[in-house]
Amino acid sequence: MENKPYPLYQHKDLSSIRELVEHAVERFQEKTAFMYERGGDTVSITYEQLHKDILALGTAFLEHGLADRKIAILGGNSYYWILTYLAIVSIGSVAIPLDKDLQAQEIEFLLNDSDTDALVYSSAYKEKAQIILGENSNNISGLMHAWEMENDLPSLMTIGSELIADGNISYNNMVRCKQNVYSRIYIWDNRGLKRSYAIQQKHRGQRQRTM
Repeated sequence: MENKPYPLYQHKDLSSIRELVEHAVERFQEKTAFMYERGGDTVSITYEQLHKDILALGTAFLEHGLADRKIAILGGNSYYWILTYLAIVSIGSVAIPLDKDLQAQEIEFLLNDSDTDALVYSSAYKEKAQIILGENSNNISGLMHAWEMENDLPSLMTIGSELIADGNISYNNMVRCKQNVYSRIYIWDNRGLKRSYAIQQKHRGQRQRTM
């Protein structure tokens, strides 16, 4: 006899991170999603504000031609890091989280190996990012954009918000297939081998290659 779902554990079937965020916004709206310190003060971000920020940044990314592209993130734990990651996967692009403790030449290799189209980096790693990018960003083939989180993302979000206010619906028009890759993760094993794993919306990882 087929087991019936226990009422206490019934849940909505969600097929993507974007759907997960939107479901959380519907349920929790004004509840706090994130808290962080800024200038000695505690900043609280509600689920509703998080969603607005994702919409704004995602729209700005699309305006800069980053639909179905690869965007790398370099930085420590922060709200901007989380926001960037969620905005990337929500517009159907691929997020590439980078280990902030790697040497500049190692990160440069990963950016070229992954065919990264844009880099978003924290100001704490600006010096490393500048070494990686070199003059006129010529070190990374195919790189379209490089943005500093703390200085550039607020402006991008303003652009995205203005576009939305003017009727831009490019974010809503993006459809994400749960079979598609939304993130690529590089790891080093104890033998120094670099491995690339592709992560799909259905929460399964698939190793791509050993270098």
